[in-house]
Amino acid sequence: MITLQDAWAIKRRMVGLDLNGSADLLSPMVSALLSSIDTTTPDGFKLLQKIAASDPSISQLVLAADPHKPAPQKAALPEVFVPPLHKSAVLTDEARQAAETSGRWLSEFSAWAIKRSPMTPPIMLEAGGIWLIGLATARRAYVQMHERIYPHLYIMWVAMTTRYAKSTGFHAVQAVAMHAFPYLIMPSESTPEALMSSLAGKMPDNFNDLPKFEKRLLEASRSYAAQRGMMIDEASSLLGASKKDYMQGLAEMLLLGYDAPARLTRATKSGGYAAVYNLGLSILGATTPAAMARYVGPDRWEDGDMARYALLFPEGPMPYTDDIGDYLPPMDVVEQVKALHNRLPTPPSEDLYEVDTPPTPETIALQMDESARAAFRKYRKAMVEAVDRDLDVRLHGNYGRLPIMAVKVALSLALIDWAQQAKGNPPTIQIGHWARAQMIVESWRGSLHRLLDALAQTRDSRAQDRILVLLKYSPTGLTIRDLSRSTGLRSKEIEDAMGVLIESGDVQAIDHQNPNGGHKTRLYQRVVSAN
Repeated sequence: MITLQDAWAIKRRMVGLDLNGSADLLSPMVSALLSSIDTTTPDGFKLLQKIAASDPSISQLVLAADPHKPAPQKAALPEVFVPPLHKSAVLTDEARQAAETSGRWLSEFSAWAIKRSPMTPPIMLEAGGIWLIGLATARRAYVQMHERIYPHLYIMWVAMTTRYAKSTGFHAVQAVAMHAFPYLIMPSESTPEALMSSLAGKMPDNFNDLPKFEKRLLEASRSYAAQRGMMIDEASSLLGASKKDYMQGLAEMLLLGYDAPARLTRATKSGGYAAVYNLGLSILGATTPAAMARYVGPDRWEDGDMARYALLFPEGPMPYTDDIGDYLPPMDVVEQVKALHNRLPTPPSEDLYEVDTPPTPETIALQMDESARAAFRKYRKAMVEAVDRDLDVRLHGNYGRLPIMAVKVALSLALIDWAQQAKGNPPTIQIGHWARAQMIVESWRGSLHRLLDALAQTRDSRAQDRILVLLKYSPTGLTIRDLSRSTGLRSKEIEDAMGVLIESGDVQAIDHQNPNGGHKTRLYQRVVSAN
């Protein structure tokens, strides 16, 4: 039985219309079917007609569908299971109440951003606001735990294209940054050599040819050379960088950028020697589940690469609306985060490139009151113990880093509150800051599980579904090469999917001997008795 959304999509294709950005509403089987058939050709159109007429229950739904109306609303999907937080780490009512008045700026930013981009999931916009605070700090404030923890973050928005208005939400975050501190935004694409050079504070070779305003930005950025932020709206270029020869070394450099080393050196034949001081990058990226499935393999989960990112995936479809709020951010929102940026110690001047000693920028240390520190310990213990409870091995690194992410968020909330206080008040992470940070990071933990579920559907299930559709209409069987040509999948992906299908009994492999002689060919057939 197909869904109402499936019937609508089939009808749209039969009358020559596209899916109008609603492909993610379809069942995996129908999605695979429509992606495998070229309905612009007579043969493809006839095949789709044949399939639609093959079952009365299907044909009735297709006939009843109105292709000129929007896609029918999809019922909510079953919730993905997220291991509950151990009761020892659950926040008290008093802590939750304190959270309500902590980080007021973040609430103000989120309220505007949600109106500015109402189809972007709020979890993403809220994280964008936290990212802005870390960027504004530029590695000039920390809290001492087992080591110094700075507030800069790596955040990745992951969602299907169009439906979740990632770019519009991205522009909302970018607008605040460009109004408050445009010199802190780095180029969104760079080779490893160019990135290292930029982080070291070197001017580009074509500096003298640039417009005057671009020169001013670059000159202003030099004092914050290694503490700036990258905004990458199409982050597949970042995720897939390691697959390109000329981008080798970028992933490793970004891993170090999160860990904030005091000194990093690199020497290459083409770029020469470069030294980076007080590295602390902020990264905000956006991509799709399909891109993640394509570029992020098990090794990148297990080596700590993905564990450094807050990976945000929506809870469900966002309702369509044309009710858009103010395009520009409120001046108060811009001025408050700018005030934090300006209140922190001024970094060394550009003259540091002419002196004999390494730079030692002034920083401020925040204290964490005992109630907040005790809550942190409980949360960290809960996350470490959760790893031992049959947790997906890919998430071990992420769970291990969630408590430190919460510290970074709490640090950011304390800093933005401190920026609005009278001078002389020491910045302190209080229980309200920690409580709000833990609630935010707990929402990120739920997002991790939703993302893994989506990636499994994207990478494995869809490949299997596309293979089953093609085999259903090719009863004599197909080879791996045939399937690769028809689906566009790599042979290795098809072989992996085929192993699962054979083991489940949905597909069988047979050796076919051509009557004219030659080597035997291995064909794959769908098992007739399979559903």
